[in-house]
Amino acid sequence: MLQLTRKEKSLAIMMHSSSLLLAFLAPIIFYFFTRKKSAFLKAQSIAAINFHFTLLTILIISIFVPMELHYSRFSIIIIEFLLIIHAIYSTIKGKLYRYPAIQFFKVPSF
Repeated sequence: MLQLTRKEKSLAIMMHSSSLLLAFLAPIIFYFFTRKKSAFLKAQSIAAINFHFTLLTILIISIFVPMELHYSRFSIIIIEFLLIIHAIYSTIKGKLYRYPAIQFFKVPSF
């Protein structure tokens, strides 16, 4: 378990929560404002950016899926919601959460 300050936990929870509404914009904004202040927040932001870019890629590919399988987009959104809730829970417990995602950007380890 990591030794995080209350501010780091709060900001990470806020970043994950806001990504429910703002998708990849929230992690990008948090990354630019917190990257030099905390290695934990930097790692969480980059992991969330990778996750949302992965989902965006999957959603773009799903456009080419036959009409009968369009429920797959809805299931992708449900999975996104559940994984973000899990990331929030892990952050509350003080753990670094790694999303199952393509690593577009390297997540720093510390």
